[in-house]
Amino acid sequence: SRFLPWLENDPCFFELGFWILRRAVSDARAMLALCPDFVLNVNITVGQLQHRDFLPKTLEILRQEGFPPGHLCLELTERCKELDIDVLCRAIEAFRREGVRLALDDLGTGSASFGLLLRLPIQEIKLDKSFLDQASILPCQRSLIKGIVDIANDLGIDVLCEGIETEMQAVFLKQANCAFAQGYYYGRPVSFDEFSHRWLNRYEQDILLS
Repeated sequence: SRFLPWLENDPCFFELGFWILRRAVSDARAMLALCPDFVLNVNITVGQLQHRDFLPKTLEILRQEGFPPGHLCLELTERCKELDIDVLCRAIEAFRREGVRLALDDLGTGSASFGLLLRLPIQEIKLDKSFLDQASILPCQRSLIKGIVDIANDLGIDVLCEGIETEMQAVFLKQANCAFAQGYYYGRPVSFDEFSHRWLNRYEQDILLS
């Protein structure tokens, strides 16, 4: 929470962002070989999105690494609203024309407001974990989550809920027709080597058994 905001303001971040993207898509090729529907999500910042070289250099990396654009989803941080809304929409549309998916991260916190849903041509929203913290306790919180999911579904936008830590939360999200979920209930962050050993091998065994 302190390191990333500081890093975003450093002049080196634009080049660092491309190193992150290249490393991510290079590692993710192993997933595509096993799971054709796999989509890689990578966070980006306002500074990256508004840079004139961001789109062509992103497409160049995808081409060099042999990673299909349709399997990449770029997550906009909550600071995206700092951009002029028309500029933001044009940038998102440019990526969408190339097949790259766009998601709005941390919806409902900070400057990532619900009004953006009606204006941005995004394909996915990520609900901040604060929505689920009391969802298993407060009926009003559960109703709010269901309402957001229903609205997003009507708009053709996928919903991913963050911060799932209990089975009760996972069951509730299924009942609310939430398409995707992430959190410690499913797994904690790990290195790619550990991920490959633990998850890719398991996925490959499941395919063989089926």
